[in-house]
Amino acid sequence: MSRGQIIGVVDDDADVRAALHGLLNAFGYDAILYSSAHDFLEHDHTSVGCIILDIQMPGISGLELQARLIEKGSTTPIIFMTGHLNARIRERALRQGAFCVLGKPVDQDHILSCIEKALGDQTPITSPEFLNLEEIAALARSHDALNLAQGFPDTAGPEIVRSMAASALLNGNNQYAPVNGLVALRSAVAKFYTERHRFPMMPDEVLITSGGTEALASSILALVSPGDEVLVIEPMYDAYAPLIRRAGGTVVAVRLSPPNWLLEEDAIRPLVTPKTRLLLLSQPANPMSHVFGFEELSMLAQVCVDNDLTVISDEVWENVTFDQLPHRPLASFPGMRGRTVKLGSAGKLLSLTGWKVGFVCAAANLLKKISQMHKVLTFSTPPNLQTAVAYGLGLSDEVFVAERTRLAASRDRFIRQVGEYGFKVLPSQASYFVYLDLPGSGISLDDASFCRHAIENAQVATIPLSALYLASPCTSLLRVCFARSDEVLDEGARRLTEARRMLQGS
Repeated sequence: MSRGQIIGVVDDDADVRAALHGLLNAFGYDAILYSSAHDFLEHDHTSVGCIILDIQMPGISGLELQARLIEKGSTTPIIFMTGHLNARIRERALRQGAFCVLGKPVDQDHILSCIEKALGDQTPITSPEFLNLEEIAALARSHDALNLAQGFPDTAGPEIVRSMAASALLNGNNQYAPVNGLVALRSAVAKFYTERHRFPMMPDEVLITSGGTEALASSILALVSPGDEVLVIEPMYDAYAPLIRRAGGTVVAVRLSPPNWLLEEDAIRPLVTPKTRLLLLSQPANPMSHVFGFEELSMLAQVCVDNDLTVISDEVWENVTFDQLPHRPLASFPGMRGRTVKLGSAGKLLSLTGWKVGFVCAAANLLKKISQMHKVLTFSTPPNLQTAVAYGLGLSDEVFVAERTRLAASRDRFIRQVGEYGFKVLPSQASYFVYLDLPGSGISLDDASFCRHAIENAQVATIPLSALYLASPCTSLLRVCFARSDEVLDEGARRLTEARRMLQGS
């Protein structure tokens, strides 16, 4: 062992830091000591060759720090220590990429052998490319790429609803709307959901927000406290993790696997700890384009009841389901009505995503907290849009069925088109997206690399699924938006095929 190898020690216990400092120095290592994850992140640690990290620190936990380092592209080996070593903690840490996990008190010979092996195993590797959503958008703009990435329909939305918004703008009130929303819209939302979900909802249980993302932000910031753990299904919508972290919470990922994306009790229950306060669920599941079955949701509801968990159920895709698959709100399951915060979106219901009108539906004790957060975030939502959405939600069910039918036809057309060109496509049960299976389509590049290649060389933009993971992502699937006109879909399929042909040299 040569002096000069630097080991970072991150532990809030001064005695542990001192003991490890003495041990490392005695065996020829230099040690840099950090009293917390915050301390580590605030200092330059690029020279650190290995990190010894306590899992159970206050504030940012060791597992959360590890996830942040991986997001930044760090490959520095991490040796975890924990005072309560069990199979669940060990499996979770190793799954996230830990080098090894040791119980406390640490055996001297064991930790030294782990350090030596970690430092010796640091060989240069070629990592898959990573592209985040902002980089993809900028790259697409710079190459004037056809946009099959962003999730919006390229229709104008119902003309009668747009006309109502214009009339309300010209002839109605244009000053601040009430904080919780216009009574007309809250009543329309309550009626809309009562009729579809077969349990009563009152206008006082509805809050109107400036879009589904603001509904999400208000709910998370109101209900998550520093130190809370939040279960989130992964892959996940890109706003989930940053909002949870902004509230001081820790993201605990429940990872699902393609192509079936099954929720399994054995994968969920072990992740619940005394710090777990909340489950954040997207259903229908975005970004997986999947509808969870009755048995899966029943199991999930029972886990929440058994562990007294509050649920934020992001149901903005509730009207965009296909193949006669029903949407079942989690609040409709036994024991869930009073603990579930249901989020909805007029943008998805009425194909008017630019309006940014969202809903929060919850029992009074939960809604009060969320409304107070909404008040300081956006205060209120444009009254003319609220008036028009209230009218739109009162349209006949045929309007909503027709939109689902139109989107299903677009999905089927695109799947058929790319299938004829030799692409393998995963099933899409909901949302505006399908996934191309790159290895199954004869493409050896990872998803981010093919995404970049397709933008730069074939001028078509998509989303790599790897952009929607916290760590160790799936890199074989490419997400494509099919909520476009037939002409755009046909051209998109052609360009994707051209990108594939370039790689195959034929």
